[in-house]
Amino acid sequence: MRSLVRACPLALLVTALPSAAVRPGAQAPTPPPSVAESRRTGTVSGRVVDRVSQRPIPDVRVTIAELDLEARSDANGGFTLRGVPAGTHRVRAVLVGYRPGLAPDVSVSAGYPAQVRFELQRLETTLAAVRVGSDAAALAPPPDAPVTTITLTADLVRRAPGALADVSRLVQSLPGVAAGNDQRNDIIARGGAPSENLFLIDGFEVPGINHFGAQGTSGGGIGMFHNELLAQATFHAGAFPSQYGNRLSAVLDLRQRDGDRERWRSQADMSLAGVGLIVEGPIGRRASVIASAREGYFGLLAGPFGLTAVPRTTNGQFRASWEPGAGHRVWLSAIAGRDAIDFESLATDLENLDPTGSEIVRGDRHMAGLGWQHPLGGRGVGRFTVSRSGLGYGEDVREARLGGARAWFNRSRESEVTAKYDLTMQLPGLGELNAGAVRRRLATRTRMEAPFGSFLPLAPSGRVNPFASDATTRGDVDGLHLQLSRAVGPAQVTAGVRADRFGMSEAVRVGPRIAAAFRVAPTLELTGGAGRYHQQVPLVYVAAIPRNRALPPMRADHAVVGLAWTPAPTLRVTLEAYEKRYADYPVSTDLPQFTLANAGDSYDVVGALVPLTARGVGRVRGLELFAQRQLVQGTYWQAAVSTTHSRQAALDGVLRRGAYDAPFSATVIAGRRVRQRWDLSTRASWAAGRPTTPVRTDLSTAQQRLVLDAMRLNEDRSADYLRVDVRAERRVALGGRTLAVYLDVQNVTNRRNVAGFDWNSKTNRLAFTEQAGLLPVLGLNLKF
Repeated sequence: MRSLVRACPLALLVTALPSAAVRPGAQAPTPPPSVAESRRTGTVSGRVVDRVSQRPIPDVRVTIAELDLEARSDANGGFTLRGVPAGTHRVRAVLVGYRPGLAPDVSVSAGYPAQVRFELQRLETTLAAVRVGSDAAALAPPPDAPVTTITLTADLVRRAPGALADVSRLVQSLPGVAAGNDQRNDIIARGGAPSENLFLIDGFEVPGINHFGAQGTSGGGIGMFHNELLAQATFHAGAFPSQYGNRLSAVLDLRQRDGDRERWRSQADMSLAGVGLIVEGPIGRRASVIASAREGYFGLLAGPFGLTAVPRTTNGQFRASWEPGAGHRVWLSAIAGRDAIDFESLATDLENLDPTGSEIVRGDRHMAGLGWQHPLGGRGVGRFTVSRSGLGYGEDVREARLGGARAWFNRSRESEVTAKYDLTMQLPGLGELNAGAVRRRLATRTRMEAPFGSFLPLAPSGRVNPFASDATTRGDVDGLHLQLSRAVGPAQVTAGVRADRFGMSEAVRVGPRIAAAFRVAPTLELTGGAGRYHQQVPLVYVAAIPRNRALPPMRADHAVVGLAWTPAPTLRVTLEAYEKRYADYPVSTDLPQFTLANAGDSYDVVGALVPLTARGVGRVRGLELFAQRQLVQGTYWQAAVSTTHSRQAALDGVLRRGAYDAPFSATVIAGRRVRQRWDLSTRASWAAGRPTTPVRTDLSTAQQRLVLDAMRLNEDRSADYLRVDVRAERRVALGGRTLAVYLDVQNVTNRRNVAGFDWNSKTNRLAFTEQAGLLPVLGLNLKF
């Protein structure tokens, strides 16, 4: 499925001010704006709750730092700020005894409300007076995840150049996440394969949030998650808390916003991901709903213009939330998408590196979940969630050199039903307790056929491993976790343990985890974390080859140490060093140099469907520097510099350079907001080239296909990756509506970055493929 790399859309298209006193628990006396003013202003509304108990907090002072606007939360924790000028603002929530809350990027549109939910952390009495007025404290990560945690907002994702409003692509700009492939949005965190990442939406586990995601991995060509529904994204690059299980590397936790509770509203948008519509509004007084639908416009143009090899995508999202009272909350969330593309490689098309023939690709993915949150005696909450997710894959490849016979066929489905209960409680004198249990029911229906075998680049002769699979495989992954977080003098310490049973192999694994943040100065913290993590081998490798079903879970041990410096209320700088050690990784029994640790960032899966054994080991070490300045006085920026040294060993036991080794990478994003109407931003990325393996030219010529020198695996490196993107957005108020139009110009220097190489069987020569050149993308959003 190498064609999809060239056919994805990126390549296919080339401190608060004084105000009047307010009664405790009452709304601030902010008068409603005039009719004319309301057409140029909007509102900011939301709720303030206790982070642990989720109970509403009254009398919280909510302000917009740069404006003379203030409100106080009412008895239900609700607040509304009216007459807020259109643009992006910093909203603070302050109450003595709690760590202040800060929403740094609240985007307000004329006639369209912005929603903010503050979950305030109660402070120790001795610390309250010191921290209560500090934005720096509000910018700190959650107390149970003091290391390698970064929070992103919808506005930050939207205005990031080159990200195309795709949260995964913005995550690629964060420290320790490998960059260098424009065609895919894989998250390669600290040298870990994309299959090692956990994705969640509103607390429900999701197998992937992308179109054209290959089986056994998580990335893809086009993001499915609609950014306009995003409330907050939290990214853990490693050493994450014990409530997250069954993954080795990283966690991307997405939380959707609730629908508007005042009246029904809509918005329409057009972007590279397609043409979309969002509808939201109240259901009675205590419930709301928000839903989106989006259709890829490449598919809409295919028929009228007679286009071929066009990616066709459709996706939708949904969230409904109901608060019946007495601290209870019920929510329903869903996401679904499907995609398709057809290829035909002609003998006369010498630039198409695929063998002459045809390929039909179909895919679908979905998740639906129901959650219930209930109070636990005023000291905490319990959350029960149940969800179902599924993936469908379809491929039919025929090759002319086989007489038009089918070379590869795949009609497979994977599903997961999950039931989970978590509780969070404040225990007097002990700290914050988090505990829970989860049961996952995994199933896969595998119909695969490679009757002639596959050309594996590491195999020196012909097609290998012909196979056919028509089977149903089921298994459970059950887990328990327990965690306690508390202040110990000037330090915040979190210790936990997780135990999991992996039903397919009947293996039980225990993983202790610990993290701490020690305040050595008012603006400086020493942080650290460590833990053991386990993960079920991706189902496709287990189900396709019967002997692989006994594979034990993979393992990774994390260790992180760092410094966090907050020299100003809007600026945070972190420096972290880490090491990850892998064990029990699946490796090929027939190809001594092949390990799954080096796979997962391509659209092909058939080449990795080989007999495996859990004898792979590896080591990744790195250093990361990250600085982020929040939007203030019209300017914002962030810079990330990383070095990642990866070594992986397969069956032969030789530690070789890993496929995701990145000795140097740097990304800078900077932007300027002009009069709350224009957003101008740029991003520059530079990374060392990806590891490559020398080509056996003699064997490749003789066999008319790519043959690599397996003994020199990843010894070479491609040319460095360099790309500069610019973005300009203009917002216009149109009689109570807001229109935003943007131009995102990617790769403005038109640099020809290398995407990869393959053997052209038509010309019988080595050929290189390039990533997208200069690509202007026009988009718009209309809120009404």
